[in-house]
Amino acid sequence: MNTQEELSVQILQGATSEAETHVFIKVDSSIRAEDVSVEGPFSQRAETLSSKFQFVDVPQNSGSNLKLLKTEIIDPLFWTTRNPALYRCSIQAESLKPPFICEFGIRDLHTKGRDLIAEDRRWVLRAGVADASTAVESIEPWRNESMAMLVSNPSDELCLQATLQGLFLIVEMTSYEGDFQNELERLVKYSAVAAVLLLPSVEFKESPGQFAPHLLLGCLLRPGESAEPADIPKWAKFVVHELFGDELDIQPSLDVPEMIWQNYDEPAFSDPRLARAACDELQREIKGTGEFAGIWVGHE
Repeated sequence: MNTQEELSVQILQGATSEAETHVFIKVDSSIRAEDVSVEGPFSQRAETLSSKFQFVDVPQNSGSNLKLLKTEIIDPLFWTTRNPALYRCSIQAESLKPPFICEFGIRDLHTKGRDLIAEDRRWVLRAGVADASTAVESIEPWRNESMAMLVSNPSDELCLQATLQGLFLIVEMTSYEGDFQNELERLVKYSAVAAVLLLPSVEFKESPGQFAPHLLLGCLLRPGESAEPADIPKWAKFVVHELFGDELDIQPSLDVPEMIWQNYDEPAFSDPRLARAACDELQREIKGTGEFAGIWVGHE
């Protein structure tokens, strides 16, 4: 008999459209497809009409201790900061006590050419480095300022609360020294994690789309580093140019979304109103230098 702690479960978002979303689950081979279902959507911020969807087996090569199951969610309600809708996955099997239950959201944020697209329209991602000591308690104020939190090594509690309350997180991993795949598999579980920032030197054994689908990965370019297309890794869906001081002489030139991050010497922001004001000021200063898909401020 398995317990929740012993059960290995990975939920992956597949092909997505406004009409339907494919959802896959990797689970212990002892679990039957008829034991697994998804119900939703549910939201803390809006009334929703929920439906239930059953899984079916996906044929695959034998020899694995995990099996792959699939369902199709019809007319999906995407997770957004305005309405952080979630779906509930339930596994109820005789061999599992108590039943396994977890919630997940369906990501809608994606790129199109040089733009970020959210809720079918171009979106500028404004973010500030948040004070880690007060991050969980200050989710609502950051959300009220239409700001994303830029954080390093976020706790599961921060990721969960941001997902439930509707706040985008950007995870900065340029100093990370652990297993990148394991960390991305952890972060992709939380719909609030909009993007992850890595150094361009990071390499993966397999495409991140296989284990962290629909999670936007971007690479950080330090001052003076080449922004030629050949120097941008294939996994990078966007590029962030790091700026120091008053260095604003930069023009977007790539075929992917480009963002700027003005790295101040001051500590991280504890007040999101100050972070929003800094973003707005930076946007005024760069006006006329090109269209950037994101404006970030704060000290890493």
